[in-house]
Amino acid sequence: VAPDSVDGTVANLPDDDQEVDFAVLYFANEATWDGGSANFLQSSAARNWLTGTENKHALGYPQRSQAYELRGRMFEKLFSSALTPLDANSPPKLYETGEVFGDGGASGSALFVQPQGSANSYPAAILLAGQGRAVYRAIDVDVGRMIKDGEDAASGNDQVLDNNSSLVTYGGLGGFTTLAVSIATAEDESLPTARWSVTPNSGSGYSNLKPTQQVGFNENWASFTVTFTAVSGYATPPPRTFTNAQVTRSATNTLPVVYEPLSGYDLWKQNEVIASDSDDRDNDGKSALVEYAIDGDPESGSDPVPLRMAAAPQQNTHAEYEVYVSSTADKIRYVVKASNTLPPTNVETLATFTKADGTNGYKRVTDTQPKSASPRRFAWVEYTHDRNIPAAP
Repeated sequence: VAPDSVDGTVANLPDDDQEVDFAVLYFANEATWDGGSANFLQSSAARNWLTGTENKHALGYPQRSQAYELRGRMFEKLFSSALTPLDANSPPKLYETGEVFGDGGASGSALFVQPQGSANSYPAAILLAGQGRAVYRAIDVDVGRMIKDGEDAASGNDQVLDNNSSLVTYGGLGGFTTLAVSIATAEDESLPTARWSVTPNSGSGYSNLKPTQQVGFNENWASFTVTFTAVSGYATPPPRTFTNAQVTRSATNTLPVVYEPLSGYDLWKQNEVIASDSDDRDNDGKSALVEYAIDGDPESGSDPVPLRMAAAPQQNTHAEYEVYVSSTADKIRYVVKASNTLPPTNVETLATFTKADGTNGYKRVTDTQPKSASPRRFAWVEYTHDRNIPAAP
């Protein structure tokens, strides 16, 4: 790209042009390498990444005015001016800029664009050549589909080798079988932070895909499973498995996916990173469900007492208890029960509470059995998480 070059004669090139040519790689998964960013920016009629004032990074091997020992080192030129379209397509395919030289030895290098508000830059165009200027080919839908073909080939999908596609004609070809998802919330809102993956029964699949991405289907897959990432505030959709026969050929197979919003106990468990209702990480004998129901702290045993004897009984013939009912725990049913024996037999239900009936704090419960009826009495609280409990007034 010669970002640091000046006008002058082109340096002597090695006999093997491959030693000075360059092609930029992009990675579908950000975890593939350290310090980089994944994916690319695809221009369209609605959003052209080359004609704006975003920061642009021309990256490649300089071909002019560089010491011989630096010719294998990559340089960049940073600028923000818009590129000028060279054709009448919508959107244009070719653009030029005088910010860098387009020497032939640098063809194939990328022009990176940094979207507003983003710390990362992504490839948005490919250098072709030019004299005293640089001519770039935009990454548009045609180039994007060719990149997908490359991904397919890398994953073992030999079908793409028969496409006979090219940079110019690819958009006019049909017959591709692809997989896609339509991710939304229950309120029909988009969820751009969600990711999805495709894991086949054998061979390589795809991971960390954005909701807008499509991937090629491999005919060699007997079956494949689509999984989804967790998104804060929403329930993770369950995995979906499909067989080869369920895929419609020569079409885009789109899977509708709904992320249901979490609330109450479900949201509390996600925020506390609790997977099971029986979780007792502080070893205080109270499960996660009980901790939530009594406004407890799952990391500490310093919680309200779930059930206690009333400190100031209102009469002397029947036992009186106090049960803690949370004012914030949603969709929880508190059922106070009692028995004369352990293990319990002839269990009696003394009272039932929920947040929905307006109760909160300690509630008094009077035993239905007189104290004189038995020398001993055992009482306890059973907690149920019931999503069908009406919302509190």
